[in-house]
Amino acid sequence: LNQYGSIVLRHVNIILDEVDSMEKELKNQSGQESHSVKLSLYAASKVLPDLIKQFNHKYPSIGLKIKQEDIDASPRDADIIIDSSSTPNTIENGLTLLEEDILLALPSSHPLASKTEIKLWDVSHLDFICLPKGKGLRELTDQYCKLAGFTPHVVFECDSPEMTRELISVGLGAAFIPAVTWNDVASENVVLKKISDPKCKRYINLRYQKSSYISTASILFRDFTKSYFKDLSQKAKTNRS
Repeated sequence: LNQYGSIVLRHVNIILDEVDSMEKELKNQSGQESHSVKLSLYAASKVLPDLIKQFNHKYPSIGLKIKQEDIDASPRDADIIIDSSSTPNTIENGLTLLEEDILLALPSSHPLASKTEIKLWDVSHLDFICLPKGKGLRELTDQYCKLAGFTPHVVFECDSPEMTRELISVGLGAAFIPAVTWNDVASENVVLKKISDPKCKRYINLRYQKSSYISTASILFRDFTKSYFKDLSQKAKTNRS
């Protein structure tokens, strides 16, 4: 688009958002509002089944339409979007659900396993087990490795925490593990170490479409999810202490 087209597109998007909001609000007033939430998920998929179970128990009449997205995909018509970043939420139509450390998982037999904390550069020579390219956590950990001055040598791409744990336990590599949302990876054969330099964190953020009207179902899911992650964070702190 040239500069004129960009101006037109910006205003057209605002108009379309308002038309969409008008339709939803009219349906609400007439009792025809959809009792479902379209969720676009880029992060925290491991805790999603429990979240859905609890939400469904409290609001059995509200359905969820869930789509797991890669980082390069654009959410289409999503009511709620959950993703991750290296910074907390800063936009008006969003909130931060969780702040968590990204830990390094090592075989318990590894020489570095006895250290309390690890500098990322100290493990630059290791083989890594990572999520596939296009996943939010993979993008973050690649950024942190770049900040530490290296590109990780990825020997396995795996999107299952359980499989990742087993691969580490037999000595096939190290992995980056979110401290709260992947909290059951540690075992007799796998240790989790805090990374001291650079400090590796991720923020799970929730955002919703920027419009003047949000459906009742979406508001209920947003508020329930906020409360769920607050409890999740509190439980993690209690377990650590």
